Amino acid sequence: MTTAIRALESALGTGALPTSVPATPAARRARRGIYAARSLPAGTVLDATDVKVVRPALGAVPAALPQLIGKRLARHVAIDEPLGIDDGGEVR
Repeated sequence: MTTAIRALESALGTGALPTSVPATPAARRARRGIYAARSLPAGTVLDATDVKVVRPALGAVPAALPQLIGKRLARHVAIDEPLGIDDGGEVR
């Protein structure tokens, strides 16, 4: 019975679905990223009105918003430029 259970566990797998290489660019266009809603000079403390979540996913993922809001920008960010998780420097 143990052998049958182990065989069943192996057959079920992890449930993770790998992304195929050709699907990656399409998935990146379909997902959303964080972008600057306006031109932001270095030193700006980010708030919800400074960022927008749009396609394609070139910026940080929307789940990273809590990590970016309230952080001081380390560099100038132009309007519609993707914001990375590294762009939020120090906490205000």
